[in-house]
Amino acid sequence: MARQILAVEDSPTQAEVLRGTLEAAGYEVTEFGQSREAKGGR
Repeated sequence: MARQILAVEDSPTQAEVLRGTLEAAGYEVTEFGQSREAKGGR
């Protein structure tokens, strides 16, 4: 079972690198572009 992680990164380029790195380490990544999105719009 993959470990899950929430990644918040507003740079699409950095988000792509981060996702690749985390997935290579065995994580299932959920990604948001802004902290407001990750907090459910608050």
